[in-house]
Amino acid sequence: MKGKRGQYFILAAVIIVIILLGMYAITSYTEMRPSQARIYDLSGNFLLEAQNVIDYGIYNDEDVNELLENFSYKFHEYAGNDTEFIVIYGNRSNLTIISFFQEEVNVSEETAGGFFGGNPPPNIEETIPAYNKITFAPRYSDVIIIKLPRKKPDGTVEIVMHRFPLREHQNFFYIFRAKHSDIEEIVKGEAGG
Repeated sequence: MKGKRGQYFILAAVIIVIILLGMYAITSYTEMRPSQARIYDLSGNFLLEAQNVIDYGIYNDEDVNELLENFSYKFHEYAGNDTEFIVIYGNRSNLTIISFFQEEVNVSEETAGGFFGGNPPPNIEETIPAYNKITFAPRYSDVIIIKLPRKKPDGTVEIVMHRFPLREHQNFFYIFRAKHSDIEEIVKGEAGG
């Protein structure tokens, strides 16, 4: 009788260990949708290749802005129309902004009081038409704001602002957006430092 009682304890211990391992496996398992993983892969590839383009241009004494523009258009062909992105590059006083978004995007300077005798500076804002390029010259601020429209589940549109601090010399920023069902994924970043 004593031998069977020991077997029950061993069996109970094995069952408890299996349950604990099962609970651990469930809590540490996450699933990333393929479309969600794709935007992170694309933005990571974009950043890596853009840094290579910048390095190539500097090393070979070529026009980095022209190389980045050509690269951005080629990358858009590679990424396809289901992924939208915007690229901002150039120096502090002369930025090129290329939009691969399906709708208009606005760019402005972040302005605050204290200029012009206590009055705020004039609002500098430009609209970038869908799939287009502009040159933007900030005059009053070291921060630019990209304003992207985002459709909410109830059908209304809200404006989401993305701020980027400008450096004196080369600047390179990007925003990627992918839409799947009612979810919008945004990835933004910068190259250099």
